[in-house]
Amino acid sequence: MFTIRVQDPPIYSVSPNGGTRDGCEVINIGWMANENAIAGAVSGWYNILLSIDGGLTYDTLASNSGHGIHGGQTWSWLVPNISTSSAVIRIEDAQDASKYSISAVPFTINPTTCLLYTSPSPRDRTRSRMPSSA
Repeated sequence: MFTIRVQDPPIYSVSPNGGTRDGCEVINIGWMANENAIAGAVSGWYNILLSIDGGLTYDTLASNSGHGIHGGQTWSWLVPNISTSSAVIRIEDAQDASKYSISAVPFTINPTTCLLYTSPSPRDRTRSRMPSSA
């Protein structure tokens, strides 16, 4: 017995996908890459974009960012200190923008008060965030 299922596209399962993030928070943007997609393999070079208006317009977070061609991929991101309930991430193949995926569910970004503490040594810097209502 065998099972027939729809093959995964070249890029899929983009995260964050729904939920809430705080400004000044460092998170991983994630996606899945499929080197065996019927539409063709991904190049391993990606453009990572952010929309704060539900996908009407995008700002580039990274261009030609090198990652793998199969399985889970991540990119570390400092969430901007803004207010939106309509943020989505778009991951596209930097060599073929027709191969892309977008967060299936918009996520919220809550602004915070970002504080940067410095000690005498620049290596000892730490970042802290507090709710903007504090």
